[in-house]
Amino acid sequence: MASRSRVALAVLLPLAVIVAGVVSAERRSALAPHLVFEIEGYDPRDLLRGHYLQFRLRVPEPATDECQGTDPDCCLCAMAGELGETVRVARVSCADAPPCDALLPAERAAIPLRFYVPEDRAPELERQLAAVAGHGGARADVAIAGDGTIQVRGLWLDGLDAGSVAPSAPGR
Repeated sequence: MASRSRVALAVLLPLAVIVAGVVSAERRSALAPHLVFEIEGYDPRDLLRGHYLQFRLRVPEPATDECQGTDPDCCLCAMAGELGETVRVARVSCADAPPCDALLPAERAAIPLRFYVPEDRAPELERQLAAVAGHGGARADVAIAGDGTIQVRGLWLDGLDAGSVAPSAPGR
């Protein structure tokens, strides 16, 4: 009897941990504001590995009086706009940041992100991303957790949802 309960525990415990992780990630995403960033291709020679697109968030260049992205105390203060509107971003000192919808260490914004796409559409979407990225035609809806983790919720290429075939979009 004891061995059956141990086997059941050995099977159920890892499953419970995985389910708890998924629930936690979904809850964090649901509670975060929608922040829409313009994006740019990360490496045009290798945008697609497997079945995901890889890109970086596009953030404004700092003015001379603002902190620089290499400064460890430099954060991006992101304020969500209307649904579909590109996020407003200010570079601020992490320690003295004003109230923001999301605060992201500036160096985290340069980390490449991935958006998984349907296998049959991957080559087409890779070409579209290469064509429109950096020109205002590629946007990502992201959730930024308090620890700086970025989760991509949606991707639009020239106003079309990259996860489906119908327009559903943030405007330009």
